[in-house]
Amino acid sequence: MLRDEIRIFMGYLRVFDETGMPPSVRAEAGGSGEPGCAVSCPTDLPASPADLPLGHMQPEGSSPGEGEGTTDVTPASLDRLHELLLLHAGKPGSASKDAGVALGAVTRDTGIGMGLMSFRRQGQGRTGLSLKAGMSFSFVRPLGARTQLTVEPWLGSRSVHLDPGSSAEVAAEVRETLAGAIGTGGLRWQVTSWQKGRFLSDPLPLPAYLEPGRKEGGVAGRLAVALRSPWTLEVGGGGDVVRYGPEDWEALNRGSLSATVAVARYRESRSARLSLLASHHEFPLEGDTRREDTRVGMGADWSLEGRVVLHLSAGVTWNDSRLPAYDYRSERGALVLSLPRGQSTIQAYGALARQTYLNPGPEGRRVAPSDQDTGSILALQVTRPLDATRVLTFRAEWSRSETGFGGDFYQRFGTSVQFAFRGLGRS
Repeated sequence: MLRDEIRIFMGYLRVFDETGMPPSVRAEAGGSGEPGCAVSCPTDLPASPADLPLGHMQPEGSSPGEGEGTTDVTPASLDRLHELLLLHAGKPGSASKDAGVALGAVTRDTGIGMGLMSFRRQGQGRTGLSLKAGMSFSFVRPLGARTQLTVEPWLGSRSVHLDPGSSAEVAAEVRETLAGAIGTGGLRWQVTSWQKGRFLSDPLPLPAYLEPGRKEGGVAGRLAVALRSPWTLEVGGGGDVVRYGPEDWEALNRGSLSATVAVARYRESRSARLSLLASHHEFPLEGDTRREDTRVGMGADWSLEGRVVLHLSAGVTWNDSRLPAYDYRSERGALVLSLPRGQSTIQAYGALARQTYLNPGPEGRRVAPSDQDTGSILALQVTRPLDATRVLTFRAEWSRSETGFGGDFYQRFGTSVQFAFRGLGRS
């Protein structure tokens, strides 16, 4: 239950409020910052350490001897966790097959909401009304005894109304993940592809700002090999492309290749991981010189999954560019938290980043907007079920990021309330 709330919470943050988020297919990564798991399986690949609690790729139904020392997060284990939470709260368990998400089921979440959104830039501010609607599905199906397919489409729309000016945006993303295990020696694999598009009607008047429209897509893979218990070796790689819609943003179109290697330690409900990251990014010609960036980094993260789900991560990245003005170092830390409180649950996400240019160039140089190496975000949400299918959420957010021009930062504040319908359906 807690992990499913995080999946939905982080999914909508990724679709709508991208500042400082783990990239879907940005130049920083060959995959998203989310780890693979049996319920939602985007691939955790370079650039940032995983910003969600670590899940594990072993499909349900594998023998207990596989991946010794790991903790499997599967639809059945979510069902058991839900029962434990009910018992802890002193409520009778419903222990029925409908309490969790079974393999082959479709998880649906459809919601509408409204709130206030404020922008601040260079001492100026503006506040307006925001209307939002979103829909997501999670389809999980076993393909044989050791392989599992997950398909997750996300769709969201938002309008922001200021005085003067208004804008509307639509964002959609689809992720397909195939994961499985080989033999009985603890060898696990995962392949994820994704496609995403954002479409913006009109730019908002300054100091308000929404990221420009673009199309993205990529593929990434990961292989996990069990070493001496409780250690696991993970290797992965991927590629992606980003294409901006507005003509004056095409200088930031890019293609990337990336790779990662990590050593992880899994024990009961806790896990820890150390990662080394590398990626290469190519941009269109800028004058007579083609911009090419090479990034290397390292990261560490720690997770706890039990009555409370907590994930902490930290990392540092160095970017070396053929254009010296884009050489930089970036430090980043992130936290994800989900915990029950009475009849409600609380989800929180925070990511703080600091970027230092080693050879500062002109302030007007073009940079990727809402880049995770410069963007910071804090988001807090309270989720309260009204009944088995209806949910009410309250959310507050703050973010700070560059607008797409070096050194030009803006801040965004928001509060909202959302009403959502959720349900399970048999495939």
